[in-house]
Amino acid sequence: MEKEDTKDERGNWIGYLQIAVIVGIIAIAIYFARAPEQVAIDENGALGEKQPPIVTVMQPESQSYSFQLDTTGSITLKERVTITSEVKGRVVWVSSKFEPGGTIEANEVFIKIDPRAYELEMEDAAYELAVHEIELEKQKSLGADVERLEALRNQASVRLDLARLQLTKTELSLPYSFRVISSSVEIGELAGTAETTGTASILGLVYRPDSIRVDVPIEMQDIQTLDPIIGRSTNVITTTEELSGVVSGLGSIVAPKSRLATVYIKFDSELTPSEYPLPNSFVEVEIIGPTEQNVFLLPERSERSLGQVWLVRNGQLESFEPQILARNNGMLVVKAFDTGDGIAIDIPANTHDGMTVTAVPVGS
Repeated sequence: MEKEDTKDERGNWIGYLQIAVIVGIIAIAIYFARAPEQVAIDENGALGEKQPPIVTVMQPESQSYSFQLDTTGSITLKERVTITSEVKGRVVWVSSKFEPGGTIEANEVFIKIDPRAYELEMEDAAYELAVHEIELEKQKSLGADVERLEALRNQASVRLDLARLQLTKTELSLPYSFRVISSSVEIGELAGTAETTGTASILGLVYRPDSIRVDVPIEMQDIQTLDPIIGRSTNVITTTEELSGVVSGLGSIVAPKSRLATVYIKFDSELTPSEYPLPNSFVEVEIIGPTEQNVFLLPERSERSLGQVWLVRNGQLESFEPQILARNNGMLVVKAFDTGDGIAIDIPANTHDGMTVTAVPVGS
């Protein structure tokens, strides 16, 4: 009986021991499971204070800046000249130069109309004048009243002058050099005015090189930057050459869709007709503007909304609106100003005036 009691007590003790071991293992496991979290809490407690965001800043140097607008334009004609004959007659000669692309010098004859009828009219007028002059002299010698005869003599003289003028019109020329756009005349064709020959009166289409100009669309802001824009020197770059010119005019309206104005560029007058670029071709244009002193060149990424930039002053952000003079090749041209500790060029999100930041110079 005693032996059985001893066995029961020993079994109970072993059971308690097993329970104790299990509880101990659980406690150790819980301890180690919670220990890293506690460490993290301790670390966060030591390091978790929020640090000011880092902002990259630059300190630009004040400099002079020569404004230049790089843009494109097209070669256009201010005017074209339609060739017609002022007198009616058959074409008897056409210059070989009077072909598309041809160049004809000032006062050079390029079309001739059959002059025979006009030569006869001039001879007839000359004979009539001679008759009136003979009669006038005869009556003067007789002492007669010659007032009416003088009027007839003067009338005949005017008729002769008109006949000579008509005869000169049988040779077509222009008082300036020109280039031929199109030619629609052949020897034997009947030429004349629109009233006498209808649509056949048009013998060709030409233009004078002086009427060539460059039309350049331009934003209103660029016009203000280059003010006064009329008279500005320009470089016009074609596919084969570079030509100098000057801004000669500014359009009075803006395009309804693009909202751009137009400036007109004239080439230097010493160009020969063949040196001018061809109408309807596209060109690159450089308009040379003024030189501005005491400006900053800032990267466009430094600009925030509404043309403002962020400054860092005494460790805090400060918004500032500089005077923007131009935008060119990804840079802002602005009047120089007090930059404080620097101009922020890499701006963190959710910034506001007075925000505490750490300024780091660009490139460091």
